[in-house]
Amino acid sequence: MLIIIIVVVVAPTISSPKKPRVSDYLSVSHAGSFGRFLPYNQVEITLLGLRITAVLGNATSIVVQVDEGNQPYPENDVYKNITKGQYLDVTIQLEGCILPLEDGKCTIHIDIGCIEAAGPETIPIEILQEDIVAAGP
Repeated sequence: MLIIIIVVVVAPTISSPKKPRVSDYLSVSHAGSFGRFLPYNQVEITLLGLRITAVLGNATSIVVQVDEGNQPYPENDVYKNITKGQYLDVTIQLEGCILPLEDGKCTIHIDIGCIEAAGPETIPIEILQEDIVAAGP
């Protein structure tokens, strides 16, 4: 008679807490921009102003990349800590960021992330025409 004994070893799994989405952890809004209005209902954004607020907790090592145009300086994309409930106004220098103006507004897309949130996440930022300070010709 043959007896087979099967031993099952179950290793305890260490579950890490699930990180919240970036859009839940941080609030991002437009805080004014500098640009140049072009023919054919277009605008070139040269400085993008954003207000980033830490909503769910402290936010560290915040990274912001703009999908349209080019960020010429690496220091544009990493920002320090923001304490929960506080905000940070950032200005991002852009080159070649030309957007269509439709119904008095345009949309720019940013990728944003921080250590505490799952990400990065792409967030659309609506820019109203009246929130763009125009450069000369």
